[in-house]
Amino acid sequence: MLVQVGTEEILHDDAVALAARAGARLIVVQDAPHVWHYFTSWLPEARDAVRAMGEHILAATR
Repeated sequence: MLVQVGTEEILHDDAVALAARAGARLIVVQDAPHVWHYFTSWLPEARDAVRAMGEHILAATR
């Protein structure tokens, strides 16, 4: 499981707790708001996050 959360996300603490409890890989992005992934055209952090998702999925299917 991969959990990505921004520090400005209202569910930040819940996401961190979920990742810890599930033993998931956690990526925390500084200053990222809710649904920052949507802004791949403007935010390099969003592109990095989407790339990390793809890499995680590919690794899980091998």
